[in-house]
Amino acid sequence: MLVLQSRRTSRLRRRLTILGLILLPVAGYFGWQFTRDHLLYRYRAWKQEKALGRARELIAKKDPAGAKLELDIALDAVPGSPEAMRVAADFFEMVGAAQAVSIRRQIVDFAPESIPDRLAMVATALRFHDLNAAHDALTGFTPAQLAQPAVLRAHLSYALATGNRPVADGLFDRLASLATPDDDMKALHALLLRQHPDRQKSAAANQELETLAQNPRFALSVNRTLFSEAVAARNYPDARRYAALVSADPAATFADQLNEANLQVLVDKAPFEGVFARLAPRAAASGPAAAEFVRWLIIQNKSAEAARWLAGIPATLATTPDVGGVRADLAVATRDWDRFGQLIEEGAWGPIPPEVARLALAAHVVGTRSASVRKEVWDEAVAAAGTNLNTYRVLLRIAGAWQWEAETESLLWAVLQVDPGQAWAHATLLGVYRKRGDGKKMLEVMSVLKGAAPTSTTYRHDWALLSLLISPGPEWDEPKTIAKEVYLADPTNPNYATTYAFALTQAGKPEDARAVLEKLPVAEREYPLRAPYMSYVYGFCRRPAECNKYAALVGNAPVLREERLLVQQGVDALTRPLSRPLPEPKPRATPKTAPKT
Repeated sequence: MLVLQSRRTSRLRRRLTILGLILLPVAGYFGWQFTRDHLLYRYRAWKQEKALGRARELIAKKDPAGAKLELDIALDAVPGSPEAMRVAADFFEMVGAAQAVSIRRQIVDFAPESIPDRLAMVATALRFHDLNAAHDALTGFTPAQLAQPAVLRAHLSYALATGNRPVADGLFDRLASLATPDDDMKALHALLLRQHPDRQKSAAANQELETLAQNPRFALSVNRTLFSEAVAARNYPDARRYAALVSADPAATFADQLNEANLQVLVDKAPFEGVFARLAPRAAASGPAAAEFVRWLIIQNKSAEAARWLAGIPATLATTPDVGGVRADLAVATRDWDRFGQLIEEGAWGPIPPEVARLALAAHVVGTRSASVRKEVWDEAVAAAGTNLNTYRVLLRIAGAWQWEAETESLLWAVLQVDPGQAWAHATLLGVYRKRGDGKKMLEVMSVLKGAAPTSTTYRHDWALLSLLISPGPEWDEPKTIAKEVYLADPTNPNYATTYAFALTQAGKPEDARAVLEKLPVAEREYPLRAPYMSYVYGFCRRPAECNKYAALVGNAPVLREERLLVQQGVDALTRPLSRPLPEPKPRATPKTAPKT
């Protein structure tokens, strides 16, 4: 038995040895692969860290070209890195590109608990006037985080940017109780409080501004604002005084001097020749100043003087991109379309493929004879632009120069097809359709926005409201569900409360809707743009006094035709039979798994 066991053991050893010889190369290969991948990852991380460090240094030095090269290296080394995206957002802010907003939003989606990233998102959105993005970022802060001064400052910045004085007052007082507000916030708050109906508060705000104006850091911005307000109020004595203070400031720009010149030429009727002679040497200091001067001359209906001045400037100034662009502006003002076409092909308004430029210019030539042919040729130009957003921007300027509304509208939609995140295109289209009172087209735009940023509370709310306006019905559908969700997430938001009340009334629950609305402050309930919804709800509640009161508040407010129709529906509902409310759909139950037999 021992001999037999010995043989079996030796056979087992031989088999294990053979198996080891087979597996050794395989294990070595996979070990080498693991080591290589680990080392490669560490190398890429090191490479990205170095590139990001250099990119930050170049951003601080205001060197966009160098920063872009280093940023490309970093993004290529470790794609999707949050740290690289943060530097990318800094870069786009430095060059003034609104793409920084969408990058900040991606960072917040990746790290929703990060307070610094959310604060950066708010600041970036406010800088590029994307109030919806700023609001969405603010709604992500928890109640506990609202006690932090930095978060309160972000909310205060948003309230100041939207001119919401009651909210700004409350936030400012709360911030002052936690930490002393900085002078920037004091200046913004005082500028807002100057319009307060309480004379005591407006007088205190004026005194605050007078004090801040003594500080060189704030003197220019404060005096600029006071100058603008004086001009708007036609208070020309004060306007002259503030204009002189602004122009005398060492940090004043050429644009400030042009504003003072406007006052002198248009109000004081000063001889144009003297004003021109004083400004011309300053305009020749740089390309941007020269371009501003020519545009000012065009506005003053002095195109001939602008052409003569451009003809006499030095060659070093004449060949700058800013002057090249303003030459095209001058050609538009003088309707010199041959010269305009030549400048466009040369890239005066930005690089544009020759084929696209020729097609766009051809559309203008044939457009004088046939609108259908013009559209056909223009559509070819847009198709030739492909997905190049820079080319689209040049085409938009060209269409604007020719005052082509339909072509401009179609171009904006083409931009959104290429990149749904272009907030400026959405804002432009929404402005066009609101001016027309076209709620259906506004809903189309909001559908694109909602699809591009499905987590955006603001976009979801606006889509729900427009859907309720355009396709009303008693069923508890998706728009009503979203209206309820956004309201429950932020019940103090007056817009969300109004939309939810509107949804409840459509669903046959007007008394529930009235209970929601009556939680709002009186000032919010009497806001003219909210009045159609108030009238609608009180009409279905059979309250004629309130219904008619809010109907009268609408007046000539810039509301959509669908909103104006709500007033009539509310008045009609005062005598209409009550309808039975439809129940909200219950969440679908998860099917139970059948027991195994």
